[in-house]
Amino acid sequence: GRPPARLASTAAEAVPSSSSSLSVYEFEGLRVIELSRVEELNSLDMELAGELNRMLAKWEDNAMVSSVVLRGDQGCFCGGTDLDWLRMNRDAAPELYGALADLYLRISTYRKPVVSLASGTIAGGGLGLANTPFSVATEKTTFSVSEPSFGLVPDGSVLHMLANADKESGVPVGRYLALTGAPIIGADMARFSLLPYFVPDVSLDDLVAQLSSLSSLSSARQPDLRRALTLFSEEGPNTEGLELADLPPSLLADEVAHSGGEAEAWTRKETEAVAACFAHNSVEAIWSSLEARSGSSEWARSTLEQMSRAHPAALKATLRLMDGCARRPLSEAVDLTIAVAARISNESGFDGAIAHAENGTAPEPITLKDLEEVPDESIDALFK
Repeated sequence: GRPPARLASTAAEAVPSSSSSLSVYEFEGLRVIELSRVEELNSLDMELAGELNRMLAKWEDNAMVSSVVLRGDQGCFCGGTDLDWLRMNRDAAPELYGALADLYLRISTYRKPVVSLASGTIAGGGLGLANTPFSVATEKTTFSVSEPSFGLVPDGSVLHMLANADKESGVPVGRYLALTGAPIIGADMARFSLLPYFVPDVSLDDLVAQLSSLSSLSSARQPDLRRALTLFSEEGPNTEGLELADLPPSLLADEVAHSGGEAEAWTRKETEAVAACFAHNSVEAIWSSLEARSGSSEWARSTLEQMSRAHPAALKATLRLMDGCARRPLSEAVDLTIAVAARISNESGFDGAIAHAENGTAPEPITLKDLEEVPDESIDALFK
């Protein structure tokens, strides 16, 4: 890649890296990593995860580096775990999930500010690259959780973020996203505490230039960075104290997500249904609640259709993991998920999903009966 035009006069040459999966730009006090594995949607395999880990570790102890920016190239931020790599290296699943866990933890606990410009497509674990207090969504940001549809579970960092967002907003947005695979737009991610800032995509290069100026002047103090982000930000309103009827109508609207329809089509009744249906403590109860509304609600029917594309065991494991992550600090949540993710990747659900993807076919939709037939003992075994 090449530095953006706004920055070309101050950027050094792109720093050579050990792969073609990313480019690094050096500014005085600032390092910018641009993921460029575009054909694979910037998904993370062992090579890319390892390279990011090594770079961040090196810069964390480098007094000449005061902050880091992460961004993606060509309309994609990060596609999460590289499922093709995982399919071809099944025995290495624990190592891959371990490397990803190390990466997500490093980013979330980094001693220097990491500003993640999460513009474009984000899938599943890719959101873990934005688990920082300085992450930015834009109008081009869309996020979805795809793992359960492949018979897998989301990464622990993402589940922890989703669970915390539910606590912050008081609305089970995270549960909805984790179990349905429905997309959510950048403005709603900021509104519901998934990402802290919302900045127009056209302003990102100017924002990086401002961050570069701050980094060259001092040790990139966090209050200075926050002021810069706030200056560029168009944050959505906080949901604290709002009634369900006051929530933004664009939240989770299938008309918007799938057909480009107007967000205003959402009604108070449908918004209340999101909170009511996804507050239940089992996937079966969530499903039954949706079924009870499906006769009169297009949203409930669409949501059931989305959930029916997932593997039943993956749905049940995902919900249990999310509840477990909500009660744990991030490091423990990540450790819990590594073992479960590695074990479930060796189950038949992943094989079947990959076979359907390769053949261009769709799996048979699951039903409530399929969920009920998954024995609790089989889910328990994933957690032992």
